[in-house]
Amino acid sequence: MLVLALFWLPLLVGARPLQLLVIAHYQPLLTPFYQEWLEAAGLEYALTPCTPARCERLIEGSDEIDGELVRVSGYESAHPALKPVGAPIGTVRVYAIGSGNWPPAEGDQYGCLRGALWCRRQLPAQQITWLNDQEQGELMLRRGRVQWLIQFWPGAEERGGEQGHRLARLDYFLYLRRDQEPVARLLEEAQQRLMLSGRWRQMQQRLLTAIAGQGPQGVPAHP
Repeated sequence: MLVLALFWLPLLVGARPLQLLVIAHYQPLLTPFYQEWLEAAGLEYALTPCTPARCERLIEGSDEIDGELVRVSGYESAHPALKPVGAPIGTVRVYAIGSGNWPPAEGDQYGCLRGALWCRRQLPAQQITWLNDQEQGELMLRRGRVQWLIQFWPGAEERGGEQGHRLARLDYFLYLRRDQEPVARLLEEAQQRLMLSGRWRQMQQRLLTAIAGQGPQGVPAHP
C-alpha cells in the first residue's frame, strides 16, 4: 500500500485542491464523513454545493470539477467520464408503503418526496404526486389521495417493525473523473486502511445515525 501511495505522490505534489460537487441539502450530513476520508488520503479539497440538476450540469460542463461526493451506483451510465471510487459509502433501501395489494393497480398514485430522482426515473410521471414532507404524504395516504408512499431508508439491513414492499437497494459512491486515477488510488488505499482498522465502519455508522435522525426525508434520494 505504502509503495503504491509513494508512486503516485510525485504526480500530486503542487496539484490544486480536488474540486468536488455536493448536493447542498446533504452537505451537513456528508461533510464529516468525507473530511475524514479525504484527509486520511492526504488530499486537499474544495466543495461546491449545488442542486441535483445543477450538479449534473456542472459535472458535464466544467473541466475544473473533479467529481461528486455521493451518487447512486450506475450514475456513470449517464456520465461516462465518471467512475465510482472504492467501496460504497452506504446503502439505501426503497420501500412502497400502502394499504393495498402489491403489485399496485393500474392508475394507483405514488407519493414521492420532491426531488427524488428514483421516482422520476422508475415511476410513470402522471402517477407521481410530489410531496413537500413525510407528514403531507401520510395525510394524503389516509385520505386516499395517493395509494402508495415511496420511502427511502438508510442501511443495508432491514430493521424490526419496518413495513411495506421493498423495491430496490441503492448503493452510494464517491464519483471522480476517470482522468483522476492517481487520486482515486490514494482514496481507495486510505479506505482500505480505515476498513482494516475498523474506523470505516464507525464512520458509516455515524453517517447512518445522522441520516436516520432526519427520517426518510433525510436519505439521499438523488441518484
